[in-house]
Amino acid sequence: MQITTCGSLGLCERGPNMVVYPEGVWYSGVRAEDVREIVDAHFRRGRPVSRLVNTDAAALATEVCASRDRYLASVRAREAASGPATARIPCLSRRTQGTTWP
Repeated sequence: MQITTCGSLGLCERGPNMVVYPEGVWYSGVRAEDVREIVDAHFRRGRPVSRLVNTDAAALATEVCASRDRYLASVRAREAASGPATARIPCLSRRTQGTTWP
């Protein structure tokens, strides 16, 4: 197991969030007390913890892209006030198979 810290996953309103690879299972609203259950059920037995899993891949994609758009708008506003430092972040691909989604 490897834990990688990152910036925003784009689901701040649902946070804290985590993604488990290689399956690409997205968990939201994870609390410290949920970690033991996730490790036991998902990592050891291969059964994601359904009460924490985001199952609507299209909704996740929409929310992540909206979050990205808000971020880019704030960058553009800063640039307009202080000069250029262009930031373009492509929207993530949208897959709708089960619970997987980058």
